Amino acid sequence: MGNEKILVVEDEGIVAEDIKMSLQRLGFVVPATATSGEEAIRKTEEHNPDLVLMDIVLQGKTDGIDAANQICSRFNIPIVYLTAYADEGMLERAKITEPIGYILKPYNEKELYATIEMALYQYKSGRRKRELMYREILESAPDPLIITNANGQITQVNIQAEKAFGYNREELIGRPIETLIPER
Repeated sequence: MGNEKILVVEDEGIVAEDIKMSLQRLGFVVPATATSGEEAIRKTEEHNPDLVLMDIVLQGKTDGIDAANQICSRFNIPIVYLTAYADEGMLERAKITEPIGYILKPYNEKELYATIEMALYQYKSGRRKRELMYREILESAPDPLIITNANGQITQVNIQAEKAFGYNREELIGRPIETLIPER
């Protein structure tokens, strides 16, 4: 454990504060709490936590399941549900978001700690495996491949792209993609 950041999403103030204090005692950093799905999405973007601990029933129009779905798809941050709800319909909706854990309230600290540690390990392990797989695919492609971020900056290239554009990887990474496209 290395001071991972956990966003707490809980609409009951006293419960949110109790969860925050538990997490801090366990060695985690809680950069923020949120009481609604909309606020959870904003604070995820603002704080870039390592994990979101999400209640399902929240204030506002967006419940925890909808917020978790948006957080996973937009930011690729793992979700652990911490909720009092375990009915079949709720579980079916929650499963669709592919949470990395599901804890029922009232929780105990040992269960909370173990679930979060396993979730973080599983997420990081899966991420490493995906990165290795993407690297293998990128390097084995016969054509030049360039991957950019949302701002159009180059984040990955394969050897064929280096050859095609006449630059080494270090010269290409971070460069705006437009600089490689000839003017017409």
